[in-house]
Amino acid sequence: MRYVHNRTGQVSDGTIIKETNTLKKLFDVAFDLDKIPTNPAQRARLPQAPEGRTRFLTLNNGSPSLSLAASSRLTKTRSPNSGYSGPPAWP
Repeated sequence: MRYVHNRTGQVSDGTIIKETNTLKKLFDVAFDLDKIPTNPAQRARLPQAPEGRTRFLTLNNGSPSLSLAASSRLTKTRSPNSGYSGPPAWP
């Protein structure tokens, strides 16, 4: 497919994959509606998908709301009249 060849070097491989998958779906719909005889993007050779990123969540991951939500969840305690008496006692 010329589209993939023309986009190579202009954008990342992940972008090419996403755009081509969108075109494939568009052509599938057109084919299903008998608007075109075949899907020209069906056998397009795509670049290899880039390796994903590894992310780690910290209490202050650059997001004040995330930090606030995480810290309030970690420090949340039950009120004395909630019926919670603590962890069970071990024999």
